[in-house]
Amino acid sequence: MTAVTLAADQRAILVVVPDGDAEALLRYATWEALLHGCALHLVHPHSPGDRARAERRVAAAVADAELMAGPGVPVEGRATPGTAASSELAAAGETRLVVVRRQDAPALLADLAGAAPALAAVPPGWTLVPDDRRPVLLGVSDPARARALVACGLEIARVHETSLRVLYAWHAPDSYEAELLDEARGSRSLVLSRTAPEATICRVLPESPCPVVLLP
Repeated sequence: MTAVTLAADQRAILVVVPDGDAEALLRYATWEALLHGCALHLVHPHSPGDRARAERRVAAAVADAELMAGPGVPVEGRATPGTAASSELAAAGETRLVVVRRQDAPALLADLAGAAPALAAVPPGWTLVPDDRRPVLLGVSDPARARALVACGLEIARVHETSLRVLYAWHAPDSYEAELLDEARGSRSLVLSRTAPEATICRVLPESPCPVVLLP
């Protein structure tokens, strides 16, 4: 990864650091920060009386992220009381993207209602593919939101310097989720609306082989 100049849009990428393995999560977040030319903010929620351990955990995550990102990305971290959801929402106004482990995403979705940032759910073992030219895959199931979603998808593809592939569900057929997952195998990321059918999100989140980005 190479250093970049910070963009005029100074909104940071927020990472909710888990107690367990965070390598894939941090690698994805630093990649996005380099692409956008923005800072990384790491938060690690903790329960009452557990602040010292949480501060050690977030300090280790900051050190890992700094090694991954190099000098081009400012990284800061903090231990925050409460749940992952409350930590994320506290910083929502200054955040462009919230990055979480795939297994932690469902717990945040209800709390994100109305909040601005997109949510990226990263599968375990995710790694950066050098010179990746796979497309960004956009799933559209609501005709009323199609134009806005395609515009967001095109912007994501532009930042990633790749193409956009759109899969549209005509009356949300039963095979839609299976087709999304099949197409996701050849995609660098899968983009959906947070207002997509609950069945679609519940099926795709735990099974997608690539990161899933849920747009507000």
